[in-house]
Amino acid sequence: MPKTTVLIARLSFKLAIKQVERFLIFRILGLLIDTEKDFSNNSRMERQKQYLVNFMGQAVKAMKADMGLPVSLYQSLTDDMVTNLSLDRSVYLATEAMDMHFTADGIVSLKAKSKKGSVYDEVYVDDDALYDLIIQTFYTEEQSEGESK
Repeated sequence: MPKTTVLIARLSFKLAIKQVERFLIFRILGLLIDTEKDFSNNSRMERQKQYLVNFMGQAVKAMKADMGLPVSLYQSLTDDMVTNLSLDRSVYLATEAMDMHFTADGIVSLKAKSKKGSVYDEVYVDDDALYDLIIQTFYTEEQSEGESK
C-alpha cells in the first residue's frame, strides 16, 4: 500500500493511505470541536499546508518509482469515490504534477479580516485583493500583432 509522510508538530510520520484518511477525518472532527478557540482556523490552515506539501512530495516520488501508480490508485479507489475525471484525465494530471514544484508559499490564501462572531469566527474577504488575485492568477495579457514587450 502506498505511503506518504505527514509532519505533525515537527515530527515526521510515514502513513498508509488509510491512515491519511483517518488523519483527515480527525482534523475535520477537530474543526467541530475547536470552535471555542477564537481564530483557530489560522493554525489549521498552516497544518493543512504542511500536509499538502509533504503529500505531494511523496506522491511525486512514488510515481517516479512506479509510473503505473496513478492507474492502479484510480482503479482501486473507483468504488469509493465520486468524480467527473476520467482515468485518462487523472493520469494526465498526475503526470503533469510530476514537473511541478510544491511549496507552502505556493498555496494562496485570500486576504480577509477575521472577527469574533456570536458562535463562530467570521471572515470578511477583501474584495479588491480578491479581484487582484484573480487577475494575477488567471489573466494573461495578449500581445497585439506587431507589438513587442
